[in-house]
Amino acid sequence: MAVFSIVSVTLVILPPVITFDNWLTACYPDRNKKPQSVEPVKTKEEQLRWRAVNQLKSLAEMGVRVIQTTQQLGGKKRVLAEGFASPMECLVLSEITKLAAVEGDGYKHNTSPHTPAENFQGVTLGRAGLMVHAHLIDDAALELILEVTDLCRDFVERHFNLQEPLYFTFTHLVCRTARPEMSFNRSMSDLSHAVHVDNCLLQDSGDCLRHPPAYTFRDYSAILYLNSEFKGGEFIFTHDQSGMSYESAVNPECGRLVGFSSGPDNPHGVLPVLEGSRCAIGMWFTHDRRHKEVERSLAELLLKKIEAGQI
Repeated sequence: MAVFSIVSVTLVILPPVITFDNWLTACYPDRNKKPQSVEPVKTKEEQLRWRAVNQLKSLAEMGVRVIQTTQQLGGKKRVLAEGFASPMECLVLSEITKLAAVEGDGYKHNTSPHTPAENFQGVTLGRAGLMVHAHLIDDAALELILEVTDLCRDFVERHFNLQEPLYFTFTHLVCRTARPEMSFNRSMSDLSHAVHVDNCLLQDSGDCLRHPPAYTFRDYSAILYLNSEFKGGEFIFTHDQSGMSYESAVNPECGRLVGFSSGPDNPHGVLPVLEGSRCAIGMWFTHDRRHKEVERSLAELLLKKIEAGQI
C-alpha cells in the first residue's frame, strides 16, 4: 500500500466553495454523455473465475487468516478474521476518522443517536473525497481506505464462496466515544448500538419485517476494527434484544474483521463503550448492482484524475 502523510489541519468544516456538485463536475465532466458500449472480453463464468483467483492471491499476500468460524460464533454465515490492516494503517485510518468526522453523521447530526452516554462521529467516502479535493488530507489516505475495504469485501466473497460479486452499498468510518461524566454506574443494558438486523426491521416478537425504511437490498455486512484502546464496546451476535445474553462476542482489535449475512439469522449489537473511543469501518454489500455506492465510484474516479494530473 502507498506510503503517505496526512496534512495536519485544525478545521474540519470544508470551505463553502467545495461542494459535492463541484467535486462531481471536476471528477466527471462528461457524466451526462451516453457511454459507448464495450464488448465483453470474457464470459461471466470466466470473469468470476478470474476475480476469485485474484482475490485469493491478494488475501494470501496480506496474510489474512480466519480465527473463528460460523460454528464458533454460534450462528449462520458468520466469520471472524484478522490481518486486514497493519498497526500504522489502523492509526492512520483512525486519525482520518477523527480529523474529518461529522458529529452524528447519518443520524441527522444527533451527536448521541444510540445512547446519551456516548458521542457518535462518522465519515463517508464522499466527505473523504471532498477533503482530498480541497487538499485537506492527502490522496493516499483515501487510497488506503479504498484498498483496505476492497480487501475486506474480497474476503467476504471468498470465505462464503459467493457465486455472484458483492457491490458496496455504503462505507462508513465511525468512532463511538464514551462521555466520562456519564460512565459512572452505567448499566450494561445501555447498549452502544441496540440489537438490530441490517436488512429488515427487528420486532419485539422476534419477527423481522423486510420492507422500507429497512435497507432490504443489503446481503452481507462487515466491520473492520481500527483500535482496541478503550473499555467495553464488544460486538455481539444475539437473539436477545436486551443484549444481556448473547451467542458470541467479538473483542475489537486493529485489523480484525467480523463478517456476516445481513438478514434475520444475524441480529447483532454493541455493548457499552465505557471509556475511550472505539473506531471502526462499517461496510454493507449487495448483489444488486443497482444499489452500488455512488460515493465510492466518485472517490475511485477522483484518484484516477489525480494520478493522471487532471486535478
